[in-house]
Amino acid sequence: LFRMALVNTTIFAVVTVPVTLLLAFGVAVLLDRPMRGRLENLYKFLFFLPVIPTMVPVSVIWKWIYDPSYGILNYALGFLGVPPQGWLISSKYAIWAIIGMTVWKNVGYYMVLFLVGLKDIPMDYYEAAGIDGANAWQRLVHITVPLMRPMLLFNVVIATIFSYNVFAQVYVMTEGPQGSPSNPVRVIVLDMYENGFRYLKMGYASAEAMVLLLIVLVLT
Repeated sequence: LFRMALVNTTIFAVVTVPVTLLLAFGVAVLLDRPMRGRLENLYKFLFFLPVIPTMVPVSVIWKWIYDPSYGILNYALGFLGVPPQGWLISSKYAIWAIIGMTVWKNVGYYMVLFLVGLKDIPMDYYEAAGIDGANAWQRLVHITVPLMRPMLLFNVVIATIFSYNVFAQVYVMTEGPQGSPSNPVRVIVLDMYENGFRYLKMGYASAEAMVLLLIVLVLT
């Protein structure tokens, strides 16, 4: 079970971190440009909105969205001819369903951090590149990305730590009749919780915590 938890947590981190940061960086670059009627503030608010509620109520909402009988996701996919899926019941889809919800929840947080970094880049660099004939893609690759490396590194480290400590959404979304048994989507912190507080194997749970600490130390 611990090996399964370690594999699931690694899959979760390896997929969630790059997808979240790429989306957040792309959104931040688009919103860093001035828009008519100050619409960028509205878009920033909409993208940041999922960050405001805590993970537990968001997980409950998404648990109903993924519901195989009454969920709005299956209802919407039905118009495309896709048969209903047990997103949280099937071990094949459960971890990907949780990854999708987590990416949606966290994009706005990292978007704000990227926007802070983008504001610190002097406009003189872009003006000089424009005079030299650089297009938007060249300015992004040769100016924005190199100067954003410190913020990119910071976000990668923070996102990796958060991903390896994933617990709330897995616990909430895989419990009860709408979710699958916890084993197929078991992660390290959930395994620690069950061993420590359900089976009262505190020594084993503490050993798992040390393994998690070492993994995070190595990655950071």
